[in-house]
Amino acid sequence: MKNAFFIFVVAVLVSACMVIVPVKTSRHNGAMLFSVEKSGLVFKSDRKISLVSVTVRSGKGWKNEKTVWEIRTSGEAVPIPVIVYGIVPQEFVETTASIKMVKGNGYRVDIVGPGYTAYKEFIYE
Repeated sequence: MKNAFFIFVVAVLVSACMVIVPVKTSRHNGAMLFSVEKSGLVFKSDRKISLVSVTVRSGKGWKNEKTVWEIRTSGEAVPIPVIVYGIVPQEFVETTASIKMVKGNGYRVDIVGPGYTAYKEFIYE
């Protein structure tokens, strides 16, 4: 019982330290771009990124989502100003190969780094 309580307390403390920030999505020459917005007093430079995951809705809501692209750092998190969908940055490894996005489908991008998580839901146009 003491172990369960200890794990619960640690989980609450760790989750309380995470900051949720917005992701900016944009298009350039047909490519889908993702970036973590610089905000607040601490994050004035490019944020370090350790994971990028893109999922697609395959039904109502997000209950039946499917990962369509995922990359992770092969080591420590690194600062990257912009992630281009389907292009794997040098310091990353692709854990799920990219699948072509379909116009009109709902997607969600999640970006994780030290001390923060960022996400955005969007319709691919």
